[in-house]
Amino acid sequence: MLADVAGNLGHTGVDLFFVLSGFLIYGIVFKKHPSYRKFIWQRIRRLYPVFLVVLSLYLVLSIAFPSYSKLPDSLPQALMNISGNLLMLPGMTRIPAIITVSWSLSYEWFFYLTLPLVIAVFRLRRWNTWQRVAFFVLLAVAECVL
Repeated sequence: MLADVAGNLGHTGVDLFFVLSGFLIYGIVFKKHPSYRKFIWQRIRRLYPVFLVVLSLYLVLSIAFPSYSKLPDSLPQALMNISGNLLMLPGMTRIPAIITVSWSLSYEWFFYLTLPLVIAVFRLRRWNTWQRVAFFVLLAVAECVL
C-alpha cells in the first residue's frame, strides 16, 4: 500500500515537472523569442552534460556488475539500445530506457522541438492571451479525446 502511494506521488511529481517546465519554456520561447537554433542549442547544453555523466556511470557499472545490467546480451542490440538512449528516445518509442527515469526526456525533447514551431506556424505572438489559452486547452482536449 505504501509503495502504491509513493508510486502515485512519483507520477504526480513527473506531471508537475512537465507542467512547470512547459510553463517556463513557453515563457522563454514566447517572450524572449530566441532563434530556433539558439533555443535548441541551449536545451542541449542544459540537458546533455548531466545525462551523459549518469549514462556513462551506468555503463561502467554495467560492465562491473553485468548481472544488474539492463543492456541486451548481444553487442549489436546493446549498441542500438545505447544509441537510442543517447538520442533520448525511450518513452515515446519502444526503446527501453537504460536509466529508468530517462523515459521523460523524449517527451521533453518533443516539446522543445515543436513548441517554437507551433508558435511560429500559428503566429501565436499576434494572438490575444485568451485566444492562446483557448488554443492550448483545445489541443489538450483533442489529445484526451483522440
